[in-house]
Amino acid sequence: MISEYSKYRQIPLRLVLIIPFVLQIIGAVGLVGYLSYRSGQKAVENLANQVIDQAGNRIKDHLDHTLEIQRQTVAVNYQAFQQDVISLNDFESLRKYFWQQINLSPSLTMNMFANTQGEMISYQRILSPEFLAVTRQLSGENLQKGTVFFQENRLPDIKNRKFYLLDFQGKSKKIVKFQALVDTRETVWYRDGKVAIGQTWSQIYAYKVPFLLGISAIVPVYDAQGKLQGVFNSGITLDGISTFLNNLKFSPLGQTFILDHGGDLVATSTLETPCLKDNQGNPIRLPAIQSQDAWTRAIATYLKQQYGNFNQIPKNLQFRVAVKGNTLFAQVLSYQDQYGLDWLLVTVIPESDFMETINVNTKITLFLCLLTLMIATVLGIITSNLIAAPIQRLSQASRAIADGELSQVVEIKGVYELETLAYSFNEMASQLQTSFET
Repeated sequence: MISEYSKYRQIPLRLVLIIPFVLQIIGAVGLVGYLSYRSGQKAVENLANQVIDQAGNRIKDHLDHTLEIQRQTVAVNYQAFQQDVISLNDFESLRKYFWQQINLSPSLTMNMFANTQGEMISYQRILSPEFLAVTRQLSGENLQKGTVFFQENRLPDIKNRKFYLLDFQGKSKKIVKFQALVDTRETVWYRDGKVAIGQTWSQIYAYKVPFLLGISAIVPVYDAQGKLQGVFNSGITLDGISTFLNNLKFSPLGQTFILDHGGDLVATSTLETPCLKDNQGNPIRLPAIQSQDAWTRAIATYLKQQYGNFNQIPKNLQFRVAVKGNTLFAQVLSYQDQYGLDWLLVTVIPESDFMETINVNTKITLFLCLLTLMIATVLGIITSNLIAAPIQRLSQASRAIADGELSQVVEIKGVYELETLAYSFNEMASQLQTSFET
């Protein structure tokens, strides 16, 4: 019975010493490795959010600078009208005033006035590459970016707009284009302007040629009797914003795009044209959920599913979404101004932009953990041998004494307790030998 119990319970001392030690080391190393990996992931998320914040703020700053020119232009025009600096009935003095403005402001793209009779006068600067290409083709002239031209349509021929190249005084010197088009009063910006209470932004509109989006800062003007006289307009094409977004380098694969609260694209860093053609060939806005870009489509779909419509999206939102096995960090910022502009700035960074660093760190951590485990295991074996080997010699000596071999001397050095035990054992063996001999 005793022998069976003893046999069942036989576990080598080395294993008793090594296994718990190694298991503790494995647990500690595994925990450290896991915490290191999680810490790396958290650091990546924090870094991604910081980069997204910085990119969003840079976009806001650019929009502030770009759109402020249009806002200020119509505000100054309205003030000039209020103070009788300009007369809306004297198109020649109005032309000189507009020329002075656009000549002094290299970033101003358009300065326009249209009256209730459908007459229109405007200076326009060509900054858009698409407009430059179209204007070169129509004029047959090798025009340069930044070229300013004059356009007007006057009674009685208000549906024909004439475009002129200019001399150094801003006067028309050569007609380069004669375009039949719809009544100016039927344009999006004029319709929005005539019902506006004060200065505001028009709806975003699409050009047929070239295929671009535009928006106008507008303000209606009234005479002393409250009768509408016309609308001031300072417009800008939105392709320049897309170009800025495309040139905004904040991460290797990061993307940005801008939505309105209808979910339509305003501008995008992918340079995708944010408008489509309907069945009649007329340009219409492009919903972001129909974008050709997978990330834009996925983000827009996620927002629509989560919030129902884009008007319900919080002003500052950060989230993650998985697209084709890649986790995207995304932020939506609200961009608003006092004149009714209300856009959503979306910044997207794939996790893979940062995972290279975290993967390298994970491999280093894993290597160090394995190295630590190996060193700890070897040290555990050495330590167990320091303890188990002397005890094994004591065990062998005690068995020899039990077999009648009384002249046993065990030498143990290095561990104080084992040395004491060996000394006591040797004393006991010596006494046994003496007692048996006498």
